[in-house]
Amino acid sequence: MIGTLKTLNFARTKLSRIGFPVPAYYNPADHYLAMLAANKITNDGQRTYQKICNQFEESKEGDRVVKFVEEIRGHRMVCHFADSFAYNASYWDQMIVLIYRNVLTVAREPMICRARMMQNVFIALLLGAIYFPQGKELGQASVMNINGAIFIFLVNISFANVYLVIHVFCSEMGLFLREYSSCLYRASAYYLSKQIAELPMFLLNTVIFGSIFYWMVGLYSGENFSERFLTFIAIGCLVTLVVLGFGYMVSCLSGTLPVAMAVNPALTAPLFLYAGYFVNQDTMQSWLVWIKYISWFFYGMELLMVNQWQGIEITCDNRNITGSSRCFETGEAVLDFFKYNPDFFYRDIGLLLLLVIVFRLIGIIALQRRALNSARRTNTFL
Repeated sequence: MIGTLKTLNFARTKLSRIGFPVPAYYNPADHYLAMLAANKITNDGQRTYQKICNQFEESKEGDRVVKFVEEIRGHRMVCHFADSFAYNASYWDQMIVLIYRNVLTVAREPMICRARMMQNVFIALLLGAIYFPQGKELGQASVMNINGAIFIFLVNISFANVYLVIHVFCSEMGLFLREYSSCLYRASAYYLSKQIAELPMFLLNTVIFGSIFYWMVGLYSGENFSERFLTFIAIGCLVTLVVLGFGYMVSCLSGTLPVAMAVNPALTAPLFLYAGYFVNQDTMQSWLVWIKYISWFFYGMELLMVNQWQGIEITCDNRNITGSSRCFETGEAVLDFFKYNPDFFYRDIGLLLLLVIVFRLIGIIALQRRALNSARRTNTFL
């Protein structure tokens, strides 16, 4: 009520008329807080509240507030339950404003951006130092090390990005639901603008991490090495797109950060294990083999392994990775051992692109349903 009484002098006059004048040499704000904080249990306190409320309801300011609330309520009902949604701004205007706001949110915290970048550089240097250098002389031991390095690269860009997306998106869910209930913008506009604004930073971190990691580990450096290097970075960026979509999907399905953090490991663990690195594809259970077809770990691993090993000769130095007498003499033999097929290279790219779309479609459907349910509960309460 006091917030609607315009100026301090106007509030002082109104409350003085109903018997609550501000004492001389007394701070008006402290007086009003003390007055409103009176004990509600006593009869005097209840009569004080009732008197203030009755006087306010009979005033012009009270009528104005009641009409304003009714207009908001009617606007919300039209916005969420009519066949055609009523928004004051076009879809394009909503996108521009939301992208600008999300970019500002990122720009206002430069230390976080620098910290993330430094974290990627540090991890890349650390892993690079552990595997440095493997490509100088390709022997049987290098085969195991390079395969492990490739899988570690894939795991790092997956888990680091998905947890970051879940944390940021879920932390803003409450704000989004409140603004959506007020019909400020469409759910799809928020969903797309959020991803557009954050995508450059995620891709930049992947490029930095992949560039340092590639050269320090000593991956393919033969003929057309620049093409293999750019392919390696492009595959990393494509996997990042899939991971971001998965993170948004989990966030929208879960709604809250604790739920998302609990659900995410249960969903990613099977995808992780069925990448074809820990479990040989020939020994996968037939009733679970479908998991690998929705696993970006599987497609990414196959692409990175083909990019690394195709057309490479390996020294057979009697140090093998299988514990048997087997010796890999060519890169194709390594691919055949892990059941990775070079002929599926472009198929894997297409399926990763499909996962990029599917994960995001599931995410926007879940976000829209959650937003509509929240809006209905808000309107029912009003």
